[in-house]
Amino acid sequence: MRRLLFVFISLVVLLHNLKAQDTLSVSPLANPQECFKTTKIIAPAALMSVGVFGAESSWWKDNINEPIKEYAANLRGDAYLHIDDQVQYIPAIAFLGIGLFEESEHDFKEKIALEATSWTVMGILVNSIDRKSVVY
Repeated sequence: MRRLLFVFISLVVLLHNLKAQDTLSVSPLANPQECFKTTKIIAPAALMSVGVFGAESSWWKDNINEPIKEYAANLRGDAYLHIDDQVQYIPAIAFLGIGLFEESEHDFKEKIALEATSWTVMGILVNSIDRKSVVY
């Protein structure tokens, strides 16, 4: 019943927001060559290819990943350095610090509210994923 009600409300909202357009605005490009440059996709495509290869290749895991893990484990020993627990606060400190010294359309209270909202959403998402995922 809840699902049917949700679908009905979604359809009502969707149909309410649909409006007929009798005009079409087209903004022509000054130079059509600037629309798409193939050189802009070379680096992302190469990085994605290496990522897919590394995630699916047993050779990559055996010859690249495992030696790095073993080397890091030997360096670390029994002492764990939890630097990521402190580094996670750097963007927030930078965001609020720059807001103190730079004029912006938002005042400092609004920035604090924005930061608190983003940390709340991030905490909910990360903790829900952490609790449901198991790393082997």
